Amino acid sequence: MYFDKSKKFNVEKYINNPNKIYAHISDDKKVETLKEHLERSIKYFYKLVENKNLDNIFLKFEAKLCKEFSDKEKSLFREMIVNTIYMHDLGKININFQTIKMKNKYFKDKKDMEYSNSNHSCLSSLIYMDYYHKKIKIR
Repeated sequence: MYFDKSKKFNVEKYINNPNKIYAHISDDKKVETLKEHLERSIKYFYKLVENKNLDNIFLKFEAKLCKEFSDKEKSLFREMIVNTIYMHDLGKININFQTIKMKNKYFKDKKDMEYSNSNHSCLSSLIYMDYYHKKIKIR
């Protein structure tokens, strides 16, 4: 598959206690942790790529867009696509999202509660951009 050698973002390396962070709570109160959600999301992405035969689409896209890229740069390009999916909800680490939206008691005594913003989407984007800005800057 097109993404076989692409590395996923290492959640455990960058996020403290990822098993304490909730991504979803079902109607019957079953918790899906952030790590479980990210793994499920990437699993379905890979299934979609395989079932819809999207390898050739990605290869053609890469051939047009990355014509002058080195092999290392192409590898980074693929990794960035994979992690667009994998990192999409990392902003759910927002303490206010955890306490207000997820009713996560683990975060109830944390000090950052003075702020009422429970948005996670913008934070997810910022984490992704910061992570890859550093990697691109090195190259």
